[in-house]
Parts: sequence; structure tokens; C-alpha cells
Amino acid sequence: MKNYYQILGVRITASQNDIKKAYRNLMKKYHPDIVKNNKADMKRLQEIMEAYKVLSDQKERKRYDEWGHEGYLKHGKWLFREQTYTHTSTYHGEHAHEGHGHSHEHEHGDCNGDCENCSSGHDHSHEDGHCGACGSRGPARRKKPAPGTLRSSVFLTYEETFMGVKKTIELNLRIPCTHCQGQIYDPEDSRSQASKCPYCYGHGYLYKKINVRISLPPRLYEGCFFPLEEILCENEKEKILAEGVLDIKNIVIIVLLKDHPGYQRKSCHLYSSKLIDYADFVLGGTIQIDTIEGPVSYELPPGTKDGTRIRLEGRGLWMPPNVGNRGDLHITIHVDIPQTLTPGQRALLEAFRESFREALKTG
Repeated sequence: MKNYYQILGVRITASQNDIKKAYRNLMKKYHPDIVKNNKADMKRLQEIMEAYKVLSDQKERKRYDEWGHEGYLKHGKWLFREQTYTHTSTYHGEHAHEGHGHSHEHEHGDCNGDCENCSSGHDHSHEDGHCGACGSRGPARRKKPAPGTLRSSVFLTYEETFMGVKKTIELNLRIPCTHCQGQIYDPEDSRSQASKCPYCYGHGYLYKKINVRISLPPRLYEGCFFPLEEILCENEKEKILAEGVLDIKNIVIIVLLKDHPGYQRKSCHLYSSKLIDYADFVLGGTIQIDTIEGPVSYELPPGTKDGTRIRLEGRGLWMPPNVGNRGDLHITIHVDIPQTLTPGQRALLEAFRESFREALKTG
């Protein structure tokens, strides 16, 4: 997968002028009037325009560089654009009822429309009305996050959202400039040109990467966040302050989820597949299904069809507490056809096939 810099054909250190020049050259080649009848070129054109839209905006480019290409595509597009987050650190001591019922061949849809099933406190504040917590599209309330907030992220596995975890994360934090001792450039000062610090360019601060240890509670969901001060492990705050970090109270850590092998995720719901013996499809019986928390037993009815989707309620990921409890796990089951058979197994299978043929003849 190409990143935005590769799409435009520039280095990551390219200046804004370099990016603009590369974009203009590509637009001459992939102009809509030229590529309008070529689907591949139209797709390429869309990629070029999307890359330029991000990289030509200095603030958006900074977010893209911090998150990386995949992280930005999954989270950055909506996570930082006029979204009001719900602070979750006040609920992690609560314990909601966990339902683990089973349902056969049914879908559990996401809330939709105006998200009427959500509580009144559920905020759909993204600019296009998209709710990052439940996947619904509700009324957009255009609110901006508090000014001056510095955000960083921590990526967790699905298992870590259930048990809570301690993690070491790297933060790019602001410290007073060690060369001018934090002196801010004043353009009205007659000596400004001579006194402007060449290291911090008059901002008064530099960025420094610092590793800190944090402790997160269980029952986390993607997009929840915590003030850094509240989740620092013992003695970590003193270590940060010793580095001279500025604005520690304005730093928040946002929880994001890593992809999990064997699962696809849609909001808080998980989707997977499983191979089942043909005899189990015909005769039914107890089968074992893998979940994030370990295997569970499921009673498969006799005569189940290949491709049937099973739903395990409450076996998905956590939702925000004012939206619901947990999502569901959906498993599509398929016939596991053996590639090799023993002579005895082949003989039994031949006899089984013949018995069915005889039954069809006799009607």
C-alpha cells in the first residue's frame, strides 16, 4: 500500500512547495478531461487529490506523519476533526451485566438513523454526523475540542481492552528550548531578527521524545481517552516533570485498536469464520467456537446449511457505557472437506453415498 508521499512521488522531508509542484505535474497527466474514460486512471486521480489534500495542510500533514498511513486512514480522518470525546476514566469501576446469549442465522445491526436507541448523552459530534463509537449516522453537533490539547495514542489488542494493561509509550513532548531558555520571539522587538533563536525559531520550545509508563483500566473501547496525569504509573510524573515538559495537564492519550488475526471488526462487532465437519452439519451437536476470551460451546442444530452465520451476543468488543454493553461475535461456518481419506473412511463414505442414491430411486 502506497502512502501519500509515495503517491505524489516526493520525499517525507519535502517542502510545501515541492508537494505543490509534484501535485501540479501529476494533475497535468491525470487531468479529469484526459482520464474520464479510464477507471484505473480515475482511481489514481482520486488518490492524488486525497494525498494532496492532506499533505498540503500543515496541521493535517503533521497528524498524518505522527499516525502513519494506516493509522491515519483508520482513525485520523474523523478522530481529530471537531469531535467531542467522552472521558471514560469515571466509569471503569462499574460492572454492567454481560449477556452471552446465542442466536442462529440472525444479524445484529448497528444503531442507525438518529441513533434513537442511544442514550441522550451519546454525542454524534463529527462533522459529517458519523458516530465513531457505534457506527451510526446521527445529528451532527459541530463542537470543537478544548484548545491547546495535545493528543497522543496507544494501540491495544482486543484482549488488552478487557483486562486492562500497563504500557510503555513514546510521547513527543514540548520542552523549553535549551538554547534560548524558552525565550519567545517577539516580532515587535527592534532586536528581533538578531535575537531570534535559530534552534526553536522563536517558539520558545523544542520537541523531545520521552518514554513513559501508563496503566489503563479494563473495559476500554476505541476512541476513549484519558488525561495523561490520571494514568501515569508510579514515579512517571516526576520523571516527566524532571525533563521540563510543558503543559502536562493538557496531554490526553487516546485508545486505538490493533487489527486481530482471524477477525474483521465493524464498530464493536466482530466477524470470523470456522470450518466444521460435514457430519456435524448433518447430525448437529456441540461445537467449539473461539472467542477473544477463549473457546465456548455452541449447540449446532441438525441439518444446518453451509454458510450459516451464528451470532454470539455480547462476545464482541466494549461499547461506550452510555451506548451499550458489548457488541456481538458473528461466525460464518463452512464445511471442512478433507483432502485425504483412509481406505476405511473412503469405504464408509461410498456406502453413505450409495444409501442416499438408493433412497432417491425408491422415492
